[in-house]
Amino acid sequence: MNKIVAVRRVLYSIICMMLLCSLVVTVNYNYANVAYIAEPFGLNLMGRPLMNTTRKIAFVSRHKGTVNDFQYVEKNLKLENVDYLLYYGIDFKEIGTNETMAREICKEHDTVVVSDCLSDGWEFIKSKDIGCSNIVFIVSTRYDACIQPEDKEAFNKDFNNALNREDGCKLTIIPNNAFEIPYMKYHKIQLKEDYPLIRPFGNAESDAIDIEKESDYPPCLIINRFEANTNLLMRKMKENMDYVCKVMPRYYGGPGTLSKYDSIVVDLPYQVSVMKMWENIAAGVLIAIPSPSFFKELRKDGDYRGARLSKAAEIGGQDWFKNIDLYLPDFEKCFIQFDSWSALEIILTEQKYKNNIGFCKNLMKEQRAESLQKWRDLFNAMD
Repeated sequence: MNKIVAVRRVLYSIICMMLLCSLVVTVNYNYANVAYIAEPFGLNLMGRPLMNTTRKIAFVSRHKGTVNDFQYVEKNLKLENVDYLLYYGIDFKEIGTNETMAREICKEHDTVVVSDCLSDGWEFIKSKDIGCSNIVFIVSTRYDACIQPEDKEAFNKDFNNALNREDGCKLTIIPNNAFEIPYMKYHKIQLKEDYPLIRPFGNAESDAIDIEKESDYPPCLIINRFEANTNLLMRKMKENMDYVCKVMPRYYGGPGTLSKYDSIVVDLPYQVSVMKMWENIAAGVLIAIPSPSFFKELRKDGDYRGARLSKAAEIGGQDWFKNIDLYLPDFEKCFIQFDSWSALEIILTEQKYKNNIGFCKNLMKEQRAESLQKWRDLFNAMD
């Protein structure tokens, strides 16, 4: 009798699974333009739709790094209709879009995403009449960085109105680092709700450059973005230690090139967060940076170009570094701090950082997954 009951239970389970599979096929068929989650143990059996992948999106930017970053979103969320409106090389004082262009862009797209210079998105938020219902500003380098001094009062007014309007054309902001929200509050921007912090993916597309074969790999690398910072680093290292870093040109081929060296980047940060730092970590290129206390000591040197980071220190008070992504506790093995030149010398001599390369690459994979989920949630909320 027990065997008969057991057989019946097995048959019942098989029938239930067959019915469930039939349900999955039906749901998937009805959502032809919807992306699905691949669950840890296989297909999401409920066929839960993630988002409408046919949404028409306009991405406005003048910065290649932000474009690479959003292309990661496009690829991994399987977005089918993204138009890139790029203004590479235009003068800092210029605005990429005018009213006529904004109206046409809004007419042709469901969502407008603006990154880097938010002045390029000003026309989209001036009034409801422009016709945009879903506007997203990715705030990556201070919301007002490209706004001319004489325009800041007018821009702040429109920015505040767009964030707090209730006419169906509300602006959504996405800070890509922890400092953007404190900076906005410091400048009296009215933030009545919480906005998702979505950090970059570190998606680099620069072609790696072949490197010269060297008998000894350089103990450290310096990227010559600002000549003043490079000269300061070289001078201080010469005065305080025996190591000489290899100076990389400004256009060095990206993290793919750096990863060919068995070395570490030594950096004097000029900004609270930059795309390159995440791109480097994703490629397994670790970075040595001055600790918060040593940074304050270094900024007394007139040669140090770090005004944007200095502004963060002024605004943030005693705990200013907590809003700086370079000093994220989770990434302390990837952005390795030194509080003196002798401490840096120990880092370069012992090379213990090499033990953390795999850890940091995995950490970036986790950050990518988290950021992608937040983008998914954002688009879902628009449907």
